Amino acid sequence: MNVDGYNREYNIARNKAVTGCFAMFALFFSITCLPLFFEGSKDLMITGYLYPLLFGLEFLAIAPLYYLYFYKREGMGRGNFHFGIFIILFLCILLIQFLLPFVTAGYQTENWSASQMRLDAHVFWLNAIVMILLVPVYEEMVFRGCLFSVFKYWLGNNNYAAAVAVSVVFSACHLQYIDWRSFLILFLVSLMLVIGRIKTGGILMPIILHALMNAVVIGIQYVSFLQYSGEA
Repeated sequence: MNVDGYNREYNIARNKAVTGCFAMFALFFSITCLPLFFEGSKDLMITGYLYPLLFGLEFLAIAPLYYLYFYKREGMGRGNFHFGIFIILFLCILLIQFLLPFVTAGYQTENWSASQMRLDAHVFWLNAIVMILLVPVYEEMVFRGCLFSVFKYWLGNNNYAAAVAVSVVFSACHLQYIDWRSFLILFLVSLMLVIGRIKTGGILMPIILHALMNAVVIGIQYVSFLQYSGEA
């Protein structure tokens, strides 16, 4: 058996797989930056349609490609769902989302989040549905699926280093936020989602955790806004 030839072919195949994973992140980032080159993006932002259009485009571009080329790869499919792990991680995410702002003095709701509450009702619900049903799917495909695999390859198969690296990139890519505490929350939440990916060997649990987190956060912000409006 030609061991050297086998190793060479294995390394070539692995390099191609990693390149494909990184290309998915590059596609995601390219679409995210599209509004910078589109003159009408400011008007779409004001009316509230920019993010649904952008998120919808990212979903349509990324989800089919992921299913065709990455879904059957190790650690990038559904995985094995464990309800106990799910509950623990979801509680940790809720603590991060709602306890950390109280611990870090001076934290206020981001302007972007507040602006969502002022949208027309049908536009608000369009944004909410997209952020709950579409965004978690393709973001988990890109970050906990593809990019986590890339960092594992680059960092010597070290799960801890890869988790930190992908979480830094995940938080940095949320360009609609400006407060450092928001980025810290995103970083810590991403670590929880990576743990879900590692423990279950797939991205189904991270997708569900991400979707439920978005639903809870949006729901609480909406209820708080209604209460504030009623008092005013």
